[in-house]
Parts: sequence; structure tokens; C-alpha cells
Amino acid sequence: MSNCKKNCARIKSGKIFPKIIKYRVISIIRDPLQRFISSYNFIRTLSVRGDEWSKSLLEKHNAHSICSLEDLFHSSLWTGSVDGNLDKADELQKFFVPQYRFIETTNDAIAKNISIFQLEHFQEAKNNLIQLGILGQTDQLEHMNKSQRFLESDDIEQELLPVIRDRYERDFQLHGQLNKEWI
Repeated sequence: MSNCKKNCARIKSGKIFPKIIKYRVISIIRDPLQRFISSYNFIRTLSVRGDEWSKSLLEKHNAHSICSLEDLFHSSLWTGSVDGNLDKADELQKFFVPQYRFIETTNDAIAKNISIFQLEHFQEAKNNLIQLGILGQTDQLEHMNKSQRFLESDDIEQELLPVIRDRYERDFQLHGQLNKEWI
């Protein structure tokens, strides 16, 4: 069992959660549709790169030939992350797990020590990190995992939008609810 899985298990068991709850946590969530598009583009980028690391990640899901949304929806990348169980999803499936699953507690509520920011308002989150002394005024945060653009929101066929909306319904609600009260 990896250290990450061990730590997650310890957190969920309640053994170290009281210690963690004392920390201030900052979470940045994305517009769910834009996150989905980014994840799809990342998977497609891996498939065209062709290096051994990319091949090994995709091979597990027979996802090396994903060329369309339909291909994705029929792959274990999508079907294997359907219940949103973080313990069962592997590193690629987690791209398709709804965001709320990463920030809610065991009773389906968002932990009180989490400040949530929308990616679209990233500067607010950065300012918060500066105020907390985590970042310096001149620190730059680099976008390190840029993907090729295979899909844009206008490219998604209307009949496929409900599939995405259904999967990320709670994320859409959370993203729409964010306001200054949360910060």
C-alpha cells in the first residue's frame, strides 16, 4: 500500500483527522466542464506523446487509442471513476472523479478548515497564500502540466453534455455557490 493510501486510510479512520482539522487548507476548484475538457486533453496528449511513461499509464485502461469523447466514456478511465471513490480510483481515473470528493468529510459536508477558491479567481487564492506566509510577494506559480488542445467546450456535442453534467452535478452546484462568505 502506498504512503498516500495509508495516510488517506488513517485520515478516514479518524486517527489523525483531529490533528489535520487544526490546519488551514486551501482548495482551488475549477469550472467542472473546463476541468473535464482539460482532463480529456491531458489523456489525449499522453496518447500522442508515445513515451514509455505515458504508454504505461494508458495501457492499464486500454486508453492509448482514445480519440473521441465516446471512446473516453466507454473506457475504464470514465467507468472506473463513476462512484467517485477515491480509494478505488487510480492516478488517471482521479482526473474524472468529481472535485467535491476531494474536499468533503465522511458526512458529506465540506470540512470547516478548507477555504475554497475558484480557479477563475486564482489571484484571490494566491493573495491568501501570501497573507498566510506560504508564498512570498514575488513567488510565481507555474502551470506545469500544459496539454495539447484537442477539445474545446464548443466542440462537445449537445447530446453528450448531459453525461458530463450528471457526473459533475454536485461540482457545478459547488462552483456556482462559491462567494466571499466561504473565504
